[in-house]
Amino acid sequence: REEGFTGSIALIERDPQFSHAATTLSCASIRQQFSIPENIRLSQFTLKLFRRLKETFGADADIGFREGGYLILAGEAGLPILKANHETQVAEGADIAFEDAGQLARRFPWLSVEGI
Repeated sequence: REEGFTGSIALIERDPQFSHAATTLSCASIRQQFSIPENIRLSQFTLKLFRRLKETFGADADIGFREGGYLILAGEAGLPILKANHETQVAEGADIAFEDAGQLARRFPWLSVEGI
């Protein structure tokens, strides 16, 4: 409603207990690194909602959400796809960084960057 939507939403799930659903198995993380703008926007909407959950619904609405991050890696063969996806993500306003192996090694000294 806040975004101007006046329709209805139906959720159709093959697994009604959500025991095999991607969301259930995701460790409750939210990422914006998709190749499709609509998926990026859905994640951004959810992230904004989670950030203001207590403000909107009260102090008892704490779901224990803690922001972390994603690290998506690619070798030489995957670099064109990674770059194209990055361009889409930035165009959609995703707060992400594109780093080469040297930058990653400095930022994450524990990470082996061989083949990245």
